Amino acid sequence: MSRYFHLSHGLRGCYMPDSAEIVRVDTRRELKECVADLVARLDYPFGGSKAAIAEVVAMAWRSPKEWRDFVVPLAERRGAYHFGAFISNSTRADYLAQEEGE
Repeated sequence: MSRYFHLSHGLRGCYMPDSAEIVRVDTRRELKECVADLVARLDYPFGGSKAAIAEVVAMAWRSPKEWRDFVVPLAERRGAYHFGAFISNSTRADYLAQEEGE
């Protein structure tokens, strides 16, 4: 059974992310690969380790009913993790609407 997640990134605590996409995945491993790909495309030298991504993805996967963001902290300099890669639940309808818009 497929599950849908909203992935975005940007400043933590802001209302508008820098980018957003909805992904359809069948396994937690697929979700982890999607998040790792998102983090790899970003230019933040600190944060986003494999262990951090795996931990946040596991929390997001285990909480299918929660509609909140799970955050992988990212930073331009050590100690100031103002940015993040966000994972939250989404719906099939949102996914299909995104696919129609492309």
